[in-house]
Amino acid sequence: MGRPIERWHATTYARAIGAVFTELRLKKRGLGYKEAAEKMGIDDSYLQRLEAGKANPTLDILQAVADFYRIRLSRIIALAESRYASAKRKRAKKS
Repeated sequence: MGRPIERWHATTYARAIGAVFTELRLKKRGLGYKEAAEKMGIDDSYLQRLEAGKANPTLDILQAVADFYRIRLSRIIALAESRYASAKRKRAKKS
């Protein structure tokens, strides 16, 4: 069995996905939480938690977000991975 993921990595990746969600919501559609969540069929407080990196999206939610913004799911992952890698480099410089 593999070793458990370090808490920093999981939290940072959740924040990276949340930042991508926020960017898409504001730049692609210019919507508030309530309107975006309603159009995606999710609770607005859940969307807020996702964007804050305090909740982890399921694959269904990731796909719903991708469909709503008309982008590929792989693009959301790539954008989040880029943000995560940047945070990881900054953390390494501090060490």
